[in-house]
Amino acid sequence: MFTSMRFILATMALACVLTANAGEVSSPCFDDRLKSADALWAGSRENARKAYIDLLADMPAKYEPFRSLVIMRLAYASSAADRPQVLHALEQLDYVPEHHALAAREMRAELAAGVNPGQQRTQIPPLPKCDVSVAVSPGGRISNLSDALDEARKYKAAGKSVEIVLAPGVYLQKTTLRLGAGDAGLVIRSADPSQPAVLTGGMVLEKWQKVQDASALARLPEASRHKVLVCDLQGNRVPPLGELVLGGIDDGRLGALVSSGSDEARGSLPVPEFLYKGEVQRLARWPNSGSEELPLNKSPQMADPQFERWNGESDLWIHGFLGNDWADSYQKFERVHPDGKITVVPPYHKWGLNYGNGCVVNALCELDQPGEWQFDSKNNIIYFLPPEGFDPSQCVLSSFGSVLIAEACPHLELRDLGVNKIRGDGLIFIDCDQLLLAGIDIEACSGYGVRSLGGVQQVIHSCTIHGMGRGGLELHSGDWATLSPGDSIVENCRFSDMARINHTYAPAILLDGMGLKVRHNSFTDIPSSALRLETCNVLIELNYFRHCVYESGDQGTTDTFGNPLYRGNIIRWNLFDDIISQHQDKLGAACVRLDDYVSGYMISENIFRRGGQGISPKFFGAVQVNKGTDNYIEGNLIIDWPRAFSGASGVGAVWAKLKIFPWSQPFLQKADWQSSAWQKMYPKLRDLFNGEDNGNYLADNQQFGAGVWHEITDSLAVANLRGDESFHGRTNEALKSVLAPWHPIPVEQIGPYQLINGKR
Repeated sequence: MFTSMRFILATMALACVLTANAGEVSSPCFDDRLKSADALWAGSRENARKAYIDLLADMPAKYEPFRSLVIMRLAYASSAADRPQVLHALEQLDYVPEHHALAAREMRAELAAGVNPGQQRTQIPPLPKCDVSVAVSPGGRISNLSDALDEARKYKAAGKSVEIVLAPGVYLQKTTLRLGAGDAGLVIRSADPSQPAVLTGGMVLEKWQKVQDASALARLPEASRHKVLVCDLQGNRVPPLGELVLGGIDDGRLGALVSSGSDEARGSLPVPEFLYKGEVQRLARWPNSGSEELPLNKSPQMADPQFERWNGESDLWIHGFLGNDWADSYQKFERVHPDGKITVVPPYHKWGLNYGNGCVVNALCELDQPGEWQFDSKNNIIYFLPPEGFDPSQCVLSSFGSVLIAEACPHLELRDLGVNKIRGDGLIFIDCDQLLLAGIDIEACSGYGVRSLGGVQQVIHSCTIHGMGRGGLELHSGDWATLSPGDSIVENCRFSDMARINHTYAPAILLDGMGLKVRHNSFTDIPSSALRLETCNVLIELNYFRHCVYESGDQGTTDTFGNPLYRGNIIRWNLFDDIISQHQDKLGAACVRLDDYVSGYMISENIFRRGGQGISPKFFGAVQVNKGTDNYIEGNLIIDWPRAFSGASGVGAVWAKLKIFPWSQPFLQKADWQSSAWQKMYPKLRDLFNGEDNGNYLADNQQFGAGVWHEITDSLAVANLRGDESFHGRTNEALKSVLAPWHPIPVEQIGPYQLINGKR
């Protein structure tokens, strides 16, 4: 039996568990009546059903936003024969919160077919039968993908369907393949999925020697001066890489424009990276760990000569949280002045340089740690301080760019391939409808793993994206402003170790569009957000998040910003673990953050387990709402969080400021949100600027541990419960033991569900 019933029964004598929370609106009568009905499940589900009927017949007007909540309880309490009638009553409401509408559809489908479609896995489409297979092997007649594409196009021109099949091996891709409409339907795959072919941009650097140049020796630290090795890239057949340019969010240094029919973005900067024994090595830096406050563009109180050695560097960059705690950036070093002031080369970062908390990177004069390296772009050479037992055959430089760029190429399929050591973005797709990426293992790219701008009905399935310099996947599919769904899905993928170069605003997945699904994935070890949502009608479900937002502050594992029109998004059935920020003392880190007027989100039946660090007003709760409205936060388990929820609803004068809020105005101007189509799909928009009627709705959440609720101000809250402080919910069985029967979270299905290429 549902063991949390004892918590309900223990609190029945209280008027309301949460009335002490600042700014919260609650009704002792309604709250207790709902809890009384819930408590009847322990003895008789039929009695609970009758109590819900009575409650629906006599519901206070103030609590109408919870009518669908009670109807869904009634549906769960009713027999299978009676449920369709209950669901019909739900559908007659003027507005049904999207998570309840989804649950109702799934309940109807389960009644009809015996299975819940929300708990079914998306199947990878079967491999198409092609007329011609072009075989590629390291020692064969065709030994590289470029020649294979030329061969495939001959057959395509004759009207044949073609697949390119690569034998096991590593294929150096020196040029970016360009695919277009004529390549529609092409399949590129490995012959043996258990031994995937690898497409790489990495060149092995085997020719090293001791440093001979007197000026370089003079700049090297004395302790490492005679241990550092130098590699002439031209002598290793690596073409000139050009100037080293490091960039970041809003700093003016962006890659080439990538445009589609519906959107555009800037590609990642083509930053080369050096790997030894498969691991990316770090650019020589000071300090060797952490950061220091640097006098950027301002004179310090006292002249400090310690930085003058940097004046001999030509490719030196300063990196850190230079203007604030939530956005890192790079600035090109110019010089250190006699008074100790450090000047940098414009363009300056959008957020300024006042904070100046950072480090210098790519400094030959700081090359003092084994594994560090420095790139001299002027002379096209690199310096490396090797560890003990140096093996030059294990030295690789990411020298070449994206493997392919496909544009307006529908029905393209890439299956069971490795992509690694790419200088920039791994794979780029522009307006490619019905794209399929299945079993793609992408590693050690200095940009994004995959960028797909435009295109609908795309499937990205069972892929691994690991060790990216920026983010993992950028997916623009559909258009929220025109209510055009993309119908694309990301499922059963693993994202880890993102944002090695650009630490913030480089999420594992950046979603832009409408009608997308992200399900059954894992997101681990990500310094900032795992998901950034710029979407409507997106379903985020059955994902596992661990150790995210650990470096950035003022962010969420799932983060959305600035647009009150991002409606209909559902975040349900996810598990968030260990969401603790290094900047927690200054700004917060949440599991779900709805920043600056974001509204209409459904955050339902998630598990927020272990996060935050304290209960100061600065610290975020598991869910942070910043001035938004119409958000439903319902049926979640909050375990070992110092604060469950935080923030404020956008009501009255606060919400009225949206009309002049500069960051939100472009969103409001982009969409015809006052049209009948928009307001039919999102009825709450009719009251967008009504002020006092706006609020957020919190129900059925259970908190375990010693934290405080501190609910979102000006919210309406019912049936939220305190659990056992000793409960930590570390196993699936423990989690299932505290679930309410009307919130059946499928905990055993959370996360990826199969091996990918034989590996976890």
